[in-house]
Amino acid sequence: MSKTKNFLRFLDFIVKNGKFCTKEVADLLDLSPRTIQRFKNEIEEFFGVRFIQSERGCYVLPSAKRLKRFLLDPKDAQDFEKVFDILALANRDFLRFLHIDNEVIEKLLQDDAKIYKIKETPFEDLANSTMLSPLKEAIKYQKKIDIHYHSDRDYFYKEAKPLRIVYAEGNWYVAALTNDPINNGFKFLRINFIRSIKLHSETFHTDYDALAFLDRFQSLFSSYKALPFEVIVQVDKEVARHFRTKRHLPSQKILQDTGDLTIQYTITNENEILLLAKRWLPHMRIIEPKSLQQKLLELVKKFLNDNS
Repeated sequence: MSKTKNFLRFLDFIVKNGKFCTKEVADLLDLSPRTIQRFKNEIEEFFGVRFIQSERGCYVLPSAKRLKRFLLDPKDAQDFEKVFDILALANRDFLRFLHIDNEVIEKLLQDDAKIYKIKETPFEDLANSTMLSPLKEAIKYQKKIDIHYHSDRDYFYKEAKPLRIVYAEGNWYVAALTNDPINNGFKFLRINFIRSIKLHSETFHTDYDALAFLDRFQSLFSSYKALPFEVIVQVDKEVARHFRTKRHLPSQKILQDTGDLTIQYTITNENEILLLAKRWLPHMRIIEPKSLQQKLLELVKKFLNDNS
């Protein structure tokens, strides 16, 4: 049995009992006393809790109930199984980065290859995966970092505050607060475009506004600390089915369905709707505000002129 499964068995025992004696639980789980002690230390370090010794070799965890939220209900486990199925087929290296046992990964591959066929991987190849470990450390301990970033040119972000590693639109990013005035300092930086990271010992306080924005942002073009505004679009009946069955932005709300659709979106950056409208040309028109429809037409004219 893998270390992960043994650890979860011990964690489940602690959640249910709130205490353990090393020798007894080692015999019960068919593990060595040394392994039980190691698992105890890992629980303390990872969950930020502390066991209290009640007698020699026996320990009590007063806050054991706090650990319950880390254990899956059976219905949740089914959802996670689906995710791991796809990850095993599409990006096994990322599963290894998550320290999933190799035997588990290979078993998933053998079973799922008989069921799934993925034509194209939905995950960006993390050629720059060496950046993940320092990013994880910086995020976990809220350490400031210096980032050398190269996209269209070189950028240097000093003492940036890394918030989360984000998977969006097929690519991996680090969301960070920087001193750049554009977008009030908020950046989604493509991990594969990071050239180097330097960790500082200096830490930063949690920015709850930035974390709230991460919970609700609609696209990589969403603007940080910008007032939201509404746009109304019309979608032709030829493609309406694609909007009835899928939200192309989380704020999508169908106002009228007569075959053609009238749809409302709430956005913080005009590029959120311009990019969507360009994707669905000629079957989408921006009704309000009219200035955005004019911008869309100008983009189309420029494209036609540049390619004529």
